[in-house]
Amino acid sequence: MSGLDVIVLGGRPRDGMLLCRVLGEAGIDTRSAESVSDACAAVADAGALLIAEERLDEGSIPRLRSALGQQPPWSDLPLLVMLRAGAETAGQLQRTEALLPMGKPVLLERPLRIPTLLSAVRSALAARDRQYEIRMFLAEREERERELAAGQERYRLAALATREAIWEWDIASGRLIHGPAIGHICGTEPDGFARMEQWQACIHPDDRDRVRASRADAIAEAGDQWQDEYRVARTTGGYADVLDRAYLVRGDEGRALRMIGAVADVTERKRAEAQQALLLAELNHRVRNILAVITSLATQSIRRSSDLAEFNEAFVGRLQALSRVHGLLTKANWTTTTLDAVAREALAPHDPADGSGHVRIGGPAAALSPRTAQAFSLLFHELGTNAVKYGALSQDEGRIDLAWQIATSDDGTGEITIVWSEHGGPPVTQPGRRGFGSLLIEQTVRFELKGRCTVRYDPDGLRCRIELPWPQAD
Repeated sequence: MSGLDVIVLGGRPRDGMLLCRVLGEAGIDTRSAESVSDACAAVADAGALLIAEERLDEGSIPRLRSALGQQPPWSDLPLLVMLRAGAETAGQLQRTEALLPMGKPVLLERPLRIPTLLSAVRSALAARDRQYEIRMFLAEREERERELAAGQERYRLAALATREAIWEWDIASGRLIHGPAIGHICGTEPDGFARMEQWQACIHPDDRDRVRASRADAIAEAGDQWQDEYRVARTTGGYADVLDRAYLVRGDEGRALRMIGAVADVTERKRAEAQQALLLAELNHRVRNILAVITSLATQSIRRSSDLAEFNEAFVGRLQALSRVHGLLTKANWTTTTLDAVAREALAPHDPADGSGHVRIGGPAAALSPRTAQAFSLLFHELGTNAVKYGALSQDEGRIDLAWQIATSDDGTGEITIVWSEHGGPPVTQPGRRGFGSLLIEQTVRFELKGRCTVRYDPDGLRCRIELPWPQAD
């Protein structure tokens, strides 16, 4: 038994007490109600309601019907009506059936036979027990459904947070289910890939057969994991690089039944890896170039130096010129710099910041590649060093004018003319031998910049005219 009370409402208080005693002696829990209102209040947790017909009048029936109608969907409280002896049966049925909107009452004729009463009450309580079992089943099912819904929501949020498209493939049927994140990868809604063949068709033609073969190998082998990288088409054009990883679910005999995995968009990672490889290659190239330049500078400097001190001065100065232009290029992320910036950086050590204007620089905007910038830096350094030692900058009144002009044709090609003019220095005579600085200037213009260089040793100051193709090829 459920242990729920049978609510007893007899025709008279003495009848109710007698019925409770009879049922109690049979092991049935009872509770005597004094009125219909008491019975209505006890409906929610009762096992059954045993009521005498004479307590059902026009005033009590609506109250009892309302109380029974407020039961939850799983509940249908058994109602047993004790009919008055000799009463008209059709009228009794019509009156009592109006009580239960969800069922019919059990009618017991008086005088009551105890075995009949006990059998009817026990049947009612058994039915009530089954209702509570249904209630427990429904509650457990609702809890499982809530847990399932919560798990699905966690899965959905986790999939969105990771931007990975979770998928499941039923190998036998070919049915494929994709998570919502697939839209972020290739722009297609999940139901656009209902079968594996549809997903396979979106794979880049160069990757398609390889991916199909690797997946088939994973299914045929005894392992439980599979992974591959490939490209899939985007609806907006182009391809996305993806990393696809999955686990295989196998049956008792080891046969693969399903694959459950996740597709991650690794396009940015692949692009970064390619950029990193390019930067490393560029770095290696630049390091080799700068080492070659330094080696050449060291070799030529030591050949043309009379002693170690002279070599040290010349070599360190040239290294510093390279260092300064490297600083400019680093600020520009090794893309481009300007001729004006390179000239000012190279000649800054020879032009005091006191406004004396020993060096005047001017010309139109001219962008330089890293290679060209290094060549100009060494060129201006050598001209400036020669001016400090032998030319205009060896005198307080001396000055240098550095100017350039660019002439272009209709096809965008042209020529840049750079003129270095010294004024106010000592009288100039042509040297008896060419030093390394002069040789470096000539070779830099001729071989590095593919141009022409003309040097005139005018008495009032050195003139250097440089003519180069423009723009310079990198």
